[in-house]
Amino acid sequence: MKFALLGSDDATLRLVQAIAADSAHEVVAVYGAEQHQRTLFDLAPGASFDTDWEPVIHEPVADAIIVARQTPWEDRNDVLRKLFQCDLPLLIVHPACEAIVAFELEMIREDRQGLVLPFVPGQHSAAYRTATQLVSGQQTALGELKQVVVERTMATTSRPVVLDQVAHDVSLMRPFLKTVRRVSAMAPNADATTLADLTVNMTGESGLLGRWNVSHAGQHETAQLKLVGAAATAVLNISADPDQWSLTVEGQSQATETDDPVSDASAMLQAFAQLVEKPTADTAWMAASRDIEVADTVEHSLRRGKTLELHQEQLSEENTFKGMMAAGGCFLLLITLAILVVGSVFEGVQRPLSYRPSEADQTSDTSPDEPADATADAKRPGRALWIRLWPAYPFAIFLALQGFRLVFIAPRATSDKR
Repeated sequence: MKFALLGSDDATLRLVQAIAADSAHEVVAVYGAEQHQRTLFDLAPGASFDTDWEPVIHEPVADAIIVARQTPWEDRNDVLRKLFQCDLPLLIVHPACEAIVAFELEMIREDRQGLVLPFVPGQHSAAYRTATQLVSGQQTALGELKQVVVERTMATTSRPVVLDQVAHDVSLMRPFLKTVRRVSAMAPNADATTLADLTVNMTGESGLLGRWNVSHAGQHETAQLKLVGAAATAVLNISADPDQWSLTVEGQSQATETDDPVSDASAMLQAFAQLVEKPTADTAWMAASRDIEVADTVEHSLRRGKTLELHQEQLSEENTFKGMMAAGGCFLLLITLAILVVGSVFEGVQRPLSYRPSEADQTSDTSPDEPADATADAKRPGRALWIRLWPAYPFAIFLALQGFRLVFIAPRATSDKR
């Protein structure tokens, strides 16, 4: 398989190393990777290097695209939108963007039936896979899982960096917590530019508790993922290199590297290649978007000082359109009601001031038995019909807008076409 690389970082470098070690894959194009250009040239000497990335989506240069978290282009969100609209499979380092953009991209992916796989560094490592196997099945070595804890030490604790790390670690916690229902965040100063003592409490399915915290800044990026069970506790020691992760259960080391020597990046490439060959209904990008949403909810929880619920809506362009139309209908009803009330008051005040008949009209045209107001109303010219029907026009326009849902349905791309 031929790959094109957009941007570069440590995670994509490991992917390129895995591609270079596999004769079935190769990197044919590199865009915007000046930071690691020399290293990439050694790993992929036959690749073309450029800064203009858009030709890769118009010309049949590569079979798939790898997108790094660090790209030199200013409007990264626009780059992702264009990539999601093309027919090439995408492998994107997680987290890639904000939650609202991620959900927008998911609607594009769902509409075009594209293949997008987020790359969470460490999620395919041997130690992590062994940790997930410890809690699978009816009877496990840990017993009933009670709590999932991540304790992290970071070299930089600036607010954006910490929140990005939360999104990454929640992806590691998700196989154990399943769906995150509630999020509560605490920090000494909610508005500080740094979050050196952030603690995030999460509630997963069946009331399972999760906790994430960064205790203090250190020189190295290290962390521990603890699976607290009723019978035992498993500790996954996390370092910068996912292939160096180790797992212990109650102090007894688990032999993971000898059983499965495949590296984290190589396992990711194998899973990605299998999905390209045999496309299936994939929800990986939606799960990654939910993890980014948890990180965004941490921000809101800090500012509001309360526990926030996460609603797992199924997002789509059709549901978004229906929601906008429902909100627009309520707004239209309120505006129309206000106009009717104000108009009736204005008309009631205006009539006795503007339509008083003169004395000559009263003496000449009014019979003794006929009231003067009735004669004046009879002489007054009536308004045109199209003016008197004005309350119906906003509703007619609103109902006509419902047809746009049928006009803008895009054809779904089949797997063969992709």
